[in-house]
Amino acid sequence: MKIRWRHPVGGGFSSPVVAQGRVFVFDVELTKPTSRERLHCFDEKTGKVLWVFKCEEHYGEWTFVPERGAKYFVRSRVMSWAR
Repeated sequence: MKIRWRHPVGGGFSSPVVAQGRVFVFDVELTKPTSRERLHCFDEKTGKVLWVFKCEEHYGEWTFVPERGAKYFVRSRVMSWAR
């Protein structure tokens, strides 16, 4: 399948959700001393960022470990995840 678009996101444990022409992805932005959980909304066809909702969270020091990062790819209507 052909990759239609890609967009880097932070780490996390959620999977992308596709609904009504939009792709939703949760991630976490860990930047000492704060951390933010984010919900990204992308256009399914173009990958354009439609909006991002951020919520500050107070995690312990143990959360600030080196990030490996993750990337999500949209292939037609199939989503896949890769590091």
